[in-house]
Amino acid sequence: MRILIFMVFIALTSAGLICAANSNSAAAPEYDLIITGGTVIDGSGAPGFPADVAIKADRIVKVGKLAGATASQTRDARGQIVAPGFIDMLGQS
Repeated sequence: MRILIFMVFIALTSAGLICAANSNSAAAPEYDLIITGGTVIDGSGAPGFPADVAIKADRIVKVGKLAGATASQTRDARGQIVAPGFIDMLGQS
């Protein structure tokens, strides 16, 4: 099954997704960040749908129900829109 990868612009603080390794942990988290409970608008014109979004490195790797998945960080997006794919057109790069 082909995974659709969305481009994402995420502003990170200096702490960002950098996490100290914990030698006591049983297993490394599957993802760097999981955004939970938001309404995803994917830009296809379809209505928004409730879903979680998993990010590893700088890519969205999974969109859907991610109950039981582990991440270094999580963000609760209940009552908010999650809209992956926007590009900062005013960027000076």
